[in-house]
Amino acid sequence: MLLGLKRDFYEVLMRGSRNPLVGRMFEAIINRNTQLRATSLSDPGRLPDTVAEIRRVVEAIEARDAAGAWEACRAHVRSAAAVALRILREREQEARAAPSAAVP
Repeated sequence: MLLGLKRDFYEVLMRGSRNPLVGRMFEAIINRNTQLRATSLSDPGRLPDTVAEIRRVVEAIEARDAAGAWEACRAHVRSAAAVALRILREREQEARAAPSAAVP
């Protein structure tokens, strides 16, 4: 459900840009990053941070603060990426630590 809400949010941003080229480029990025977004959002503590980060993006847009919106978007992406990378590293470490299934 949360992934759907974020996708809707991004759709509103792209429609608001009124730039079909930007919309197509952003759509390609969104599609490529769906798995990482799901990974980031799987962290139990991520939701409150995501909501706060998106709120900052919206507030900057409403204030017509392009630089502030850019920085809020960058901070959001960096934060989500850090969480996703941490989770992926933890999964990799768990996989390495798990005993291999012996084949007779």
